[in-house]
Amino acid sequence: MHELFEAQVAKTPDAVAVVCADERLSYGELNARANRLAHHLIALGVTPGDRLATMLDRSVVLVVAQLAILKAGGVYVPIDRSLPPARQSWMMADCAARLVLTNSDDDLVEVTIPVLPIEPLMTGAGLSTDPGLALTAEAAAYVMYTSGSTGLPKGVVVPHRAVNRLVINNGYAQFNASDRVAWVGNPAFDISTLEVWAPLLHGSSLIVIPYTDALQPGVLRGLVQQHRISVLHLTAGLFNQRAADLGPVPASLRLLLVGGDAVDVAAVARILSQSRPQHLLHCYGPTETTTFATVCEITAIDETLQRLPIGRPIANTRVYLLDGHGAPVPLGAVGELYIGGAGVARGYLNRPELTAERFLADPFSGEVGARMYRTGDLARYLPDGNLEFLGRIDDQMKIRGFRIEPGEIAARLVEHASVRDAAVVACEDRSGEKRLVAYVVTAAEHAGEAEETELAGTLRTHLGARLPEYMVPSAFVRLAVLPLTPNGKLDRKALPPPEDDAYARAAYEAPRGEIEIALAQIWAELLGLERVGRHDNFFELGGRSLLALQVLEQLRRRGLTLELSAHIASPRLDQCAEKVRSRSKDGRKSAGQLISLRVAKSRPLILCHARGGGLSIYDDLVRALPPTQNIYGIHALNFGHELARVRSIDEIAEVYARAILPVLPDMACTLAGWSFGGVLAHAIAGVLISAHVRVDFVAMIDSAYPSVLEAPLSLSMDQEWSEFLIFLAEEGGLSPQHGATTEIRPADFAALALALSGAWKIGAPALEEIFQVFVRHIRAGRLYVPKKVSALGVSYNQNSANTATSWRAVFDSVIEAPPLPGDHRSLLKHPNVVVLADDLSNRLFADAVLHSSAIE
Repeated sequence: MHELFEAQVAKTPDAVAVVCADERLSYGELNARANRLAHHLIALGVTPGDRLATMLDRSVVLVVAQLAILKAGGVYVPIDRSLPPARQSWMMADCAARLVLTNSDDDLVEVTIPVLPIEPLMTGAGLSTDPGLALTAEAAAYVMYTSGSTGLPKGVVVPHRAVNRLVINNGYAQFNASDRVAWVGNPAFDISTLEVWAPLLHGSSLIVIPYTDALQPGVLRGLVQQHRISVLHLTAGLFNQRAADLGPVPASLRLLLVGGDAVDVAAVARILSQSRPQHLLHCYGPTETTTFATVCEITAIDETLQRLPIGRPIANTRVYLLDGHGAPVPLGAVGELYIGGAGVARGYLNRPELTAERFLADPFSGEVGARMYRTGDLARYLPDGNLEFLGRIDDQMKIRGFRIEPGEIAARLVEHASVRDAAVVACEDRSGEKRLVAYVVTAAEHAGEAEETELAGTLRTHLGARLPEYMVPSAFVRLAVLPLTPNGKLDRKALPPPEDDAYARAAYEAPRGEIEIALAQIWAELLGLERVGRHDNFFELGGRSLLALQVLEQLRRRGLTLELSAHIASPRLDQCAEKVRSRSKDGRKSAGQLISLRVAKSRPLILCHARGGGLSIYDDLVRALPPTQNIYGIHALNFGHELARVRSIDEIAEVYARAILPVLPDMACTLAGWSFGGVLAHAIAGVLISAHVRVDFVAMIDSAYPSVLEAPLSLSMDQEWSEFLIFLAEEGGLSPQHGATTEIRPADFAALALALSGAWKIGAPALEEIFQVFVRHIRAGRLYVPKKVSALGVSYNQNSANTATSWRAVFDSVIEAPPLPGDHRSLLKHPNVVVLADDLSNRLFADAVLHSSAIE
């Protein structure tokens, strides 16, 4: 690869090689910088085959680093800088990296191998001639880590010949010296292989697009136009959600490449009709076969088409569809996809058993030593010779003895006019029985219709006419968009569990027995209803987690107990009453301020309430976190408790710490809090640590650092009332300027309850109690001076917001997590919350691996 680059340097040394913001380097300048760094690496003892990690964002520096490593005979291993430090360290140890190349060693938290800041070495004195090391095409060029089924990533070892086959004489895209190729992909994902090496091996220009710019359609559109970009790749997820916002940009492109997951056919049709690029290519291929294996140029869209074909093999690539015995399937039949040819990787690093399982001898090739990769993907040949991708072979499932292919159900769902996109998975219901659940995104032109009709009933009827009964899902969950992983694929872990409103609703039946009647009266009072039936669902009636806490308090006053987790798990009145009855019989007490939100065997994650005292703000986050995560919530709505007597954050933290300690069998946990909850999390961490609890880290979610000097020590009653109205507006979705609230006098809770009855169904007594909690937290927060705690802080903020700097003084260290989409409140709402949940779960997982390894 580097020799082909050097040939371009000799041919056009003054041509622009790479552009990043205001910085641009010619081929000659880029080569000289890479040579200086390569000679330095060789002097440090780097030899052919050594692996060197790069911890760099996409930039000129990263291009120099990758070139230099190859010139020194090494293998580059890109590590995503946004990963948790423990996961980064695991990857570096797994690949036995000799060095870590980065901008500054300050970026690294947990690295035990030498770190080399490379900026001074590129521009300083040193040899700028080509090192001239000879390597074969079979030599490893890079190791790219992908997720593994065991929970630990696996490193794919890719040789030079595989990259050359991807970008040179490839049969699908004739790159040339006049191209200007956008670098949009994460350097740790394999699409960056195409984006970087296609221009550099053809004498054209690589245009670096910063991460945040790629996510903003307006900014991306401007950059494409400013830099006259001619080649652009978008993941299916980005294309589906952003294509309509690119305006005239696609028409200016020579090549628009899309792939990585299911592409929205309607979005492709709009691009072709409104802003058609010269070539629109639908691309398919796993990392193990070097980015792309098949490509289909899309020139027209059939109105009846449900999915785009993935096309035919690119040059020097072979594709086979085989049955379970390894024999080719007939034309049109479904088979497992195997890929052979020059793009097949060498295997998985340090995983000989898995390599032997997935990388097999190719019995259909006459080439000695030829291998093929078993993808686990299902496909079939269409009559025109193109391949159609149908899903993963391991997506197949058995329910009540029937073998089911979820891709077939999803395909039938999108045939309905109201459905734009769909995914089908198997979930266990409360009885442990597996049931099919469909997740649907409604088409924009039918969104209103879908809201006004019984969508679940409509789609059941639609599928019942086309599929056998056992293939019709039990529940239908409507989503704004299907959640995506950072590399643009469907994130199955982020799919929320179905609420009862996804199922059929039952007819009214009067409550039975004292507990059901009492519970129905409480629900009716809190929700402002005339009657509640024994089969009614609390959340379908307009209830929220915050109101569920009020249910618990009302039951407590009647001498009954119920845990919030039981209420949420059994929201139907008759089922909920059974939970109350069992709790009252065995005499167990409620958990007070600490509530179990999910029971699992992992180390607890404890979520701290915000100013209102409730936990409803975390509803979407809890759903988005993996089901294996043990989660507790700290709330302040158990009125009459000793909290009513405390007046400072430190005193509140003492109360909460006492509630937390009994649920920590190994004396370890993680704390997290949004807004004011982050302040509480910090204070609680200090108390727990003093009690010899190990706090793995404290997640500060858009939490402003409390500054006594910058704020008045107290507010007037009018000011406190005004802030309370804003809080209720945010909780209930009512505009803060709504006339029904702005005219209400302070402490007139009856009038406020009436004004909010349409949006926030809650009675005057409950409003008064919430107001008391809210004001207590406002006053305590204004007097709080954080003390330093011996823990790691992780700062999560929206987009360009940055509060990490202030918090650094009161933690051992603070890590800035990747920016979160959305504003202060919507970052915790679906689908934005998926980004936070993914990062948080990765850090929790990494800590669990780190500490379990330490114990072993």
